Amino acid sequence: MGDRVDVVVVGAGLSGLCAARKLRAQGKSVVVVEARDRVGGRTRTEQIGQASFDLGGQWIGPGQERVHALANELGIQTFPTYSEGKKVLEVEGKVSTYKRSVASMSLPSLIQMQGALSYLHRVQKRISPSAPMSAEGADELDGETLETWRARFVKSGKILAVMDAAIRSIFGAEARELSALYFLMYLNAGGGLLSHSETRGGAQQDRFIPGAQSIANALAKELGDSLVLGMPVRTIVQSQDGVDVLSDSGSIAARFAVVAVPPPLAGRIEYQPPVSVGRDQVT
Repeated sequence: MGDRVDVVVVGAGLSGLCAARKLRAQGKSVVVVEARDRVGGRTRTEQIGQASFDLGGQWIGPGQERVHALANELGIQTFPTYSEGKKVLEVEGKVSTYKRSVASMSLPSLIQMQGALSYLHRVQKRISPSAPMSAEGADELDGETLETWRARFVKSGKILAVMDAAIRSIFGAEARELSALYFLMYLNAGGGLLSHSETRGGAQQDRFIPGAQSIANALAKELGDSLVLGMPVRTIVQSQDGVDVLSDSGSIAARFAVVAVPPPLAGRIEYQPPVSVGRDQVT
């Protein structure tokens, strides 16, 4: 595809599109390639009649200043998430309703829950969101699942079930599928477990009027012909001249490559020469 550009960005999710935007603002020539037939990555908005429905990431809350700033710059408005009425929780086959941050439970269970949340808050503060591996004991935390780690300080089956409900909602995963380090880093980045699960004053406070994918669509529009969809990258070859990004439909030559896809997908790409052992372990 033509001459060698400055940078090729692999992945047209929010990370890849924002990286491309910043590079272009510095006068660099950029091409973004995306395997799917759409942009947005984990944000996806479908139009049904006159309404927009988000099927992926969709909320924005206090503390997310950069997304707020980007949305304002692109002219994308938000609206408060509807949160009137009671919350419904099913634990161990029993359905309960509540209005506060924590589900109704017995006094002993409530004390244990508060103790668990307090302990989480103390430990998460040790994990830097920007450099989690620099924390004391990071290797051990990263080598242990959240499920086995929390078993040391949470003994109540009901509290475990309540925590699991929150974890599934926030991470879309089970406690056994998350490392303790990642969990703590994520909590610290967002202000804690309750902040992540709350609506008013929490991570689910607002939504985007045209849908969350509208941000990616607006960024993609700025790229014009510098965005290539339906081009899954198979191999990235690095040489003295730069990099060549290869797919089934062709190749793109660049000075540098930015791989902006989730680690499991990045691990499917063949790298020549191979990436370092440490980088490979991430995927």
